[in-house]
Amino acid sequence: MLTLAIEASNPSLAASPPSVALGEPGGPITVEPIRPASRHDDDLAAAIDRLFVRAATRRQDLRAVAVSIGPGGYTSLRMACATAQMVALALGIPCIPVPTAAVALTSVGAQVTRWPVAVALAGKADAAHVTLFPGPSGYSPSFSGLADAQAFLALGPASLISDEFLPVALADAAGRLGLPVIPTRLESPALLRVSGHFEPVSPEACVPLYGREPEAVTKWRALHAPRTVPDGPSSPS
Repeated sequence: MLTLAIEASNPSLAASPPSVALGEPGGPITVEPIRPASRHDDDLAAAIDRLFVRAATRRQDLRAVAVSIGPGGYTSLRMACATAQMVALALGIPCIPVPTAAVALTSVGAQVTRWPVAVALAGKADAAHVTLFPGPSGYSPSFSGLADAQAFLALGPASLISDEFLPVALADAAGRLGLPVIPTRLESPALLRVSGHFEPVSPEACVPLYGREPEAVTKWRALHAPRTVPDGPSSPS
């Protein structure tokens, strides 16, 4: 099944810049890098155009669009999912939403030798979004959610995949456990290969997986929270 894969979830990750890939999960894959975005321009749509030219393939032959849905950057996830939806709707084909942790696990491949393995993404302050994969068969995690150092220790991972943004508290916890730490890689060919393990959905159901509530939403909720009036002495009747 000819699939377009969009891996743009964490554009600030130095080890593997964003890219798009085209091919079948078990066959040859063509890759095109996504150039760094400027303030007034984004290269994702243009990269997809270049990819089809490079692969000498017609868009009409496409059968699915796989996209890395996060956790990651808010803006990059929204743009990646919106672009996947647009392509899928235009061609009448499904999307395949793939959690970014599964892409990270597939990208590092045989480097993981001890299980369970934790994948830490979207690190900020003293916590990160952690996904724990119990073993090498399948991509069903035993845990996926925001975790601080205490929660991370309770998970009991045997190895860790993390990027340079891992919070210090979690890095210290990994050190206490003596975990081998594997640098995160997020590669569009890995996304394409692992997409066969996930169910296709309608384009409108392909939405980002955010690691935490967007800061703007948090501020809005704090600003509009109901005000409570402190209890005072009762008025005389």
